[in-house]
Parts: sequence; structure tokens; C-alpha cells
Amino acid sequence: MAHRRLSIDRGTDHEGLILWFEDEDQEPIQIQTKPSINLTWYLKAPGVW
Repeated sequence: MAHRRLSIDRGTDHEGLILWFEDEDQEPIQIQTKPSINLTWYLKAPGVW
């Protein structure tokens, strides 16, 4: 099973939050919340989908 990691960095005021979605066998995907992306997500306990 592949391991996945989510890292959240606090960038500058212009960058906002920087989210890194990383798999052990792939390059990380980066999403910045500023200046124009708004993200909403719901967190659930494992197995509660």
C-alpha cells in the first residue's frame, strides 16, 4: 500500500496556505489557497465514508 502525506505550509500573506499532497512514488501536487483558490473539505474518521 502506498503511503500518502499531506503537508500544510503557511506561506506569505500573498501566498496564503500551501498544501502539498505527496505519494511515495509520485511527485507532490501543490495547491495554493491565495490569491484566487478557495478550498472547502470535510474530515472524517478512517472507515466512516
